[in-house]
Amino acid sequence: MKKNTMFYKGLLTSIKEREAGSMFTPEGREVKWEAGMILFMLPEGMERGSIAKYTIHPKCVKDILSKTADVGWGTFCQIAIDDGMVTDIDVISDSFSSIDI
Repeated sequence: MKKNTMFYKGLLTSIKEREAGSMFTPEGREVKWEAGMILFMLPEGMERGSIAKYTIHPKCVKDILSKTADVGWGTFCQIAIDDGMVTDIDVISDSFSSIDI
């Protein structure tokens, strides 16, 4: 079976661990999610400025965290998504890391 890898570019804002949980929508439907590492990114070309959340594949967490350990907020990167989960990240430009505040 062929994998359909999708690639997205954008500004990396954070990577955080998420606990399992659930909530009810205004319509009364329950939505559940599992624990995992979540990557937050402002997608390239996003007109409204909405941050997108992507779940990192459990087998790829260590590699992705090592690739992003020393990057600054707003790093321009490309992520690869297979089967709905982030499987790789490439740092394209980390221009904000050299700015001292």
